[in-house]
Amino acid sequence: MSIRAAIKEIPTTGTAGSATGSAVVQARAERLLGIQVLYADGQPATVDVTVTNGNRTLLALANSNTGRVVQPQVVAQDSTGADTTERVTPVVDGPVQIAVAQANPAQRAVTAKLFLEA
Repeated sequence: MSIRAAIKEIPTTGTAGSATGSAVVQARAERLLGIQVLYADGQPATVDVTVTNGNRTLLALANSNTGRVVQPQVVAQDSTGADTTERVTPVVDGPVQIAVAQANPAQRAVTAKLFLEA
C-alpha cells in the first residue's frame, strides 16, 4: 500500500469576508486517511471549508482560520446496507471537491492536503 499527499492551493475571488473558491482532487478508489487545512495569513475567522465526494460530506469546517489536521470517519453499513454503530475510514473515488467560502480574496487563501492510501 502506498500513501500519497494531494496538495491543492485554493485561490478565492470576491470581496473581503465573502470571497469563494474551489479545487478538485481526483481519487482512484483510495482510503482518505486525513485532511490538513492551512489558512493564509490575513484570512478572517469566518472562513468555511467543505470537502465532499459525491453526495458525502467528509469535512465541514465553519467559521475558522486555524490550521488543523482531521481524520474523517464515516458510518459503516452492514451487508444489507443498514447503518451500524461503527465508524470507518472513508474510501473515495472520483472527484473530491474542496470548497472555500466567506474568505478574503487571495491567490492561496487555503491550502488543503489530502492523505490518500491506494
